[in-house]
Amino acid sequence: TRRKGAFQASTLSDLVDLIGFAHWLGYACVGLVLSLVATTTVMSVQDRIKEYAVLQTIGVRPLTTLRLVLTESTLLCLIGGLSGTLLAMIALSLGGFAIGAEGATIAFRPTLNLAASGCLVSLVVGVIAGIAPAIQAATVPIVNALRQLKARFGGDNRQAEDRRSSNSLPFRRAASIRPGMAVFTQDGYDIVARVD
Repeated sequence: TRRKGAFQASTLSDLVDLIGFAHWLGYACVGLVLSLVATTTVMSVQDRIKEYAVLQTIGVRPLTTLRLVLTESTLLCLIGGLSGTLLAMIALSLGGFAIGAEGATIAFRPTLNLAASGCLVSLVVGVIAGIAPAIQAATVPIVNALRQLKARFGGDNRQAEDRRSSNSLPFRRAASIRPGMAVFTQDGYDIVARVD
């Protein structure tokens, strides 16, 4: 038989190992949330790719589009993180959760440090998850996105496409609307673009 002190030390060591495993499980959950947010943001950008193309045609710079998508992703994660952290703090305060065995008890108590780290993790996850979709939205080819829009809403006329593709110039300058801006016509679209 072992002495009581040695048994309690062994039990405490097992509890610490269990808590260490919970840390790794928490990291896995953060990774899962990161992939879910990234997937959701990518799908959101895919659904609005035409809108980003239209924004670029009216003069919105790609860096601004990148910031828009990053801000959206970060705000969504931050709101979700703040809500989850607040609910977790309330549950820990009211629940009195603890883990123990053989006279050794470890209580879970909420702290401001814990709340701040939860909010920081949600902020970082939002930024990381939004990088790839933001780059995709900022680099969308305008003409291809507008062609998809036409195919979706205006039908697809192959003969008209063949006639248009036979033109020697892809763009025609139609008119100047203000200094630095011009209207181009391609594939039946009037595209407002910045002329540098």
